[in-house]
Amino acid sequence: MIKNKGLLFKFGLFFIIFLIVTLTIFGATIFLIQNNIYKDKFEKNAHNIASYLEKTILSDPDDFLTYQNYLIEHRDEIDIPVDFDNYLDAKSDFYSAFSKEYPNESYNDKIAFDDMTDELKELYIIYRHEYFTITFRNALEAFDAPYLYYIVPSDEEGFLYYVLSIEKTARLDENGKETDNMLICDLKEKTKKDVPVLYKVWEKGEDSDDYDTFSNNYMSTNSYYNLVKIDDKKVGIICVDIDVSTLRSFINSGTSKEIFFLGIVLISLTAILLGVINKNYISRLVSLQNHITEYTKTKDYSIAKSIEKEVVNEDEISTLSTQVSEMIIEIENYVGSLLSTTKELKTTQILAEKDALTGVRNKTAYDRIVDDFNELINSNVIEPIEFGLAMVDLNFLKVINDTYGHETGNIALKKICSIVCVIFSHSPVFRIGGDEFVIILENNDLANIKKLIKEFHSKVSHATIYTNDGTRCEISASIGYAIYDDEIDKDVDSVFNRADKAMYNNKKKMGAVRKN
Repeated sequence: MIKNKGLLFKFGLFFIIFLIVTLTIFGATIFLIQNNIYKDKFEKNAHNIASYLEKTILSDPDDFLTYQNYLIEHRDEIDIPVDFDNYLDAKSDFYSAFSKEYPNESYNDKIAFDDMTDELKELYIIYRHEYFTITFRNALEAFDAPYLYYIVPSDEEGFLYYVLSIEKTARLDENGKETDNMLICDLKEKTKKDVPVLYKVWEKGEDSDDYDTFSNNYMSTNSYYNLVKIDDKKVGIICVDIDVSTLRSFINSGTSKEIFFLGIVLISLTAILLGVINKNYISRLVSLQNHITEYTKTKDYSIAKSIEKEVVNEDEISTLSTQVSEMIIEIENYVGSLLSTTKELKTTQILAEKDALTGVRNKTAYDRIVDDFNELINSNVIEPIEFGLAMVDLNFLKVINDTYGHETGNIALKKICSIVCVIFSHSPVFRIGGDEFVIILENNDLANIKKLIKEFHSKVSHATIYTNDGTRCEISASIGYAIYDDEIDKDVDSVFNRADKAMYNNKKKMGAVRKN
């Protein structure tokens, strides 16, 4: 009895030390993991905000430049109420005044910004300022950022124009009350010493993963910067602040919860285990421990059979022995099965959306993306949806197959696909039929579609392939495109049909329409 109590005491002391060491190591590990996870999450959040706002600005770069330059030049002359909650009233005021001043004319059609009266210019800038302010504010609320601002370095060294500045808290005057009006395009003195990373981004003309850190009585923040370029010319910087105190709170809270729950689990298991040891047979438990130690060293799952041989009763130790034995066997089986299943799933997922011949995505992938676009079109989003479709069809594929064989036809398909992928390098390409390809036009490809169409015709006009016996074969392809228009297009199929019609017209023009 005394011997049993001594062994139990030693086990108890061992588990107490084990708990302390495990919780310490686990806590430090979880802290580092949580720090990396939440830091990456907050940084990604900041970059997502900046990317979203940059796309909004670049959706109409000329208009934004007009707004920015006018606001900087006339910033002391414009007064905008702080309590507006939408830009539609300001937009209506501008177009009403425009219609009175220029009946039967459209803005930016025959009447450009510089042609308008000073009064109309100011109304237009107020409308655009409220629009961009609402856009920044919505982004701030959606991404839960404490501060968003868009700045333009001044020609005067050490000063910055805060063209747009959106905070979670309302702007207060010197008496601590909300002001009736906001500062428009505030000019602040900020030297390289104050914001070194910001000036580094501006001077180098490229984004940086570094950030500036600020602290005050309320919070500590990291400022991330996204350089905005129009026609490869620097025009301003989008600045996104993240709350470091919130970041630390997430990390500390997450780490504390993990340690707490692990501590509860370990303490409970230890108490149960010590109770079983105290009540039953220490020698059998020591034997079981020896078997576990042996398995840990050798990884020999045959030890499970040795443990099963020692199960002679239906008590707690016997159950634990059986469970340990089964667990060893299940681990061996599960690990092997898991590795095999994971490999099969990865292979299946890749092949499901890949065209076997050309290597681009197939119609399955195209249909999935079309569903995503249709859902976006039907969601009544405020921001304009910008995309287009280009249809490419290899001419005379049947003639090539009949004349030179299907292998040569496959070579021709891969050649045309290669040309398409090189020219439309910023857009996804899909093979949706035997000789048909679809490009979902995005970003620079959408903006430069006419130039890319000419480049495609130029490339295709000189395209040749060689058969297996060395015969030279000229190939060609037809192309047509359509850009989504929310006035006429109700879904992606509507855009597809217009693109297909344009491609067919191009095929007729090339004399490549099949007669049969």
